[in-house]
Amino acid sequence: MLAQSDRNRELRAVTYEASPADMVCVVARRADLSYAKMANAFVVQTDFSDANLYRVKMSGADLRNATLTGSILEGADLTGCNMTGANLQGAVLTNATWTGAILEGTDLRGAIYDKVALSAAVDATAARRVKPFADLGVDMAHVLREHAKWIGSSGYTGTQARLSELDLSEFNFAKAHLSAAQLDYCILAGVDLSQSELLMTNLAYADLRGANLSGANLRGANLRRATLIRADLRRADIAAMDKVGSADSQWPADLELAKLCGAQMQSAVLRGARLLGADLTAADLSDADLSNADLENANLSEANLRGANLTGANLKNVRGYKPG
Repeated sequence: MLAQSDRNRELRAVTYEASPADMVCVVARRADLSYAKMANAFVVQTDFSDANLYRVKMSGADLRNATLTGSILEGADLTGCNMTGANLQGAVLTNATWTGAILEGTDLRGAIYDKVALSAAVDATAARRVKPFADLGVDMAHVLREHAKWIGSSGYTGTQARLSELDLSEFNFAKAHLSAAQLDYCILAGVDLSQSELLMTNLAYADLRGANLSGANLRGANLRRATLIRADLRRADIAAMDKVGSADSQWPADLELAKLCGAQMQSAVLRGARLLGADLTAADLSDADLSNADLENANLSEANLRGANLTGANLKNVRGYKPG
């Protein structure tokens, strides 16, 4: 048996050791295939979104046009895999073995991997990846000045900061004004964004591992599928934002399926935030405001919730949460 379906019609707790496999067009979202032996598997167009493929043996597998969005492929053996057209957005590929893999049109935006190891093992020039900021051909100070004009004039003058799919890890954005900027798929790992203004900013799929976002204003921001592992979010305001002209309508901060393992979130304000399916394993949420937040299907295993406000929060199917 490959897997069994839970009440949400998703695959859980699979054990698979046969090889080769034939899984054409199979839907295996959130399946647990850790340590599976799938060498030479034929898995064209299979959906492995958010699946656990930790240390899976997939050497020689045919993964053409497969969907691996948000999957865990840490330590996976991908030697000689044909990954033409595969979607690996937001996947975790640390310590993966790539030698001889075919990455023609493979989407690696937002994926976590060792760039040096990848370049040494395979030709990734045809893959879609984040680009160096230098490729934009402009000065960051100029970008920030133009964006400040754009914000201050409500879009009448200046230019919005459109920095999607760029490596911005060389910059310091402490106290920067980047509200409504386009920063999706950016690499911001380890970057200082403390006390920055990021209202309604698009940070979807951004790599924010270890970033300093303490005291940042992230109200209404899009952090869907962002990687915030061990990020500093202490006292950050990630609450819903009131929509202009409507006192009764709000735009929630979106952290759906975000990776927040080990994040420091003491006294963070997450009131009304969308945290559906977010991984908050071992996160420190002590004294955080999670009132009216949507935590359905989130993982709170080993999280510190001492003093946290969960009034009105949706805790349906939350893993690792023990009331009281």
